[in-house]
Amino acid sequence: MDTTSHIKGQLFGYKELPAESGLWGILLPRPGDKVVAHEPDAQDVVQRLDDSCLVFDHSSVVGNRGFLFALFVPFSLLPMHLVPLLFRLSAKPMSFILFSYFVVIGLIAISLLTVYRAARDPLRPPVYLCRKSREIYAWHVRAKKWIVLDYDRVVPATVVIKAVTPAGSSTGYALTFNQLQLGSRAIEYSVMPVSARGHPRYCGEMWEYVRRYMDGPPEALPPIRLVPTLRDQPNAWMARTDRALFTDFVDESHRVKRDLFAIVVVWFWGSLGYWWERAAGWIERTAPKMPLPEELQRCVSSASSAGYRMIEASESEKMAQAGTLPHMRRRWAVCGLIGTIVWGGLFALVRSEEHTSELQSPCNLVCRLLLEKK
Repeated sequence: MDTTSHIKGQLFGYKELPAESGLWGILLPRPGDKVVAHEPDAQDVVQRLDDSCLVFDHSSVVGNRGFLFALFVPFSLLPMHLVPLLFRLSAKPMSFILFSYFVVIGLIAISLLTVYRAARDPLRPPVYLCRKSREIYAWHVRAKKWIVLDYDRVVPATVVIKAVTPAGSSTGYALTFNQLQLGSRAIEYSVMPVSARGHPRYCGEMWEYVRRYMDGPPEALPPIRLVPTLRDQPNAWMARTDRALFTDFVDESHRVKRDLFAIVVVWFWGSLGYWWERAAGWIERTAPKMPLPEELQRCVSSASSAGYRMIEASESEKMAQAGTLPHMRRRWAVCGLIGTIVWGGLFALVRSEEHTSELQSPCNLVCRLLLEKK
């Protein structure tokens, strides 16, 4: 693949899957291949494992909605402070007054609609790898329907994801299941079962885990630790966030490692993202869920986890998932306090700027001068 095609693929998505690995990513062994490129490792992102299906954690999708909810709740209040100013525009032309009303009402409506959709839109379901039927079920966001991939036709790949922001660029690696159109390299469907990883090796290890799950006995899989669901354990959001965001910076007992970089990362991002992680947990518990297809419901209804090895949670992990681990609760409580002060301070700063501009309007300045002369 040439550089131009690679750039187009990064911007608009790949329409065809290259026949060889390159800048775009890495082709992985297909189902049934005897080649073993990595050791199987689920990377602690499995939410369900039994003889019917394998489901990876998809909390990052809910996290994005939590971010939008936490961001637009205060933003929906900011335009409301402009409403009193609109009543003082009687000296302005009517067209300007109508335009101002339209802008303020539009900002309020957009903010409230974003908050409502973030909270009440049905949650996008995770990807289901059904062992019994050898099929992969995934929700197609654009088509708003379930799609079914034939596992034996899937071409797995690790795709490079580039993100460029004003602060710099970053690189992620996404495990993808690609079903090609018959007789060509054109991609019919492409599914990403889990969020992007920080190293391509992790994608290869997860794919090898999937292959052994689909084609081997339960004993062939290494023991794993399941990710808790917030519908069953509402207070597990702190422990899950520790495992998802601070894997390299928090130890097994959820204590921050004694390293300056780890301390800075955990406290900075914990304080900055406290409220959207709380919002994401609330959304995951209360938002409606998409119903499963009938054939998938039949598949998951008769399931047994016998033979699959699970890592028994330690006492500290059980307390963390219940939200009762003292040092973890204290850390997140302080992060919440700092986050509230930071975000509340920014909100108050914007409001004070509005109040200052209101006091410095020509009408108010004239009134103050007259009062001073008296």
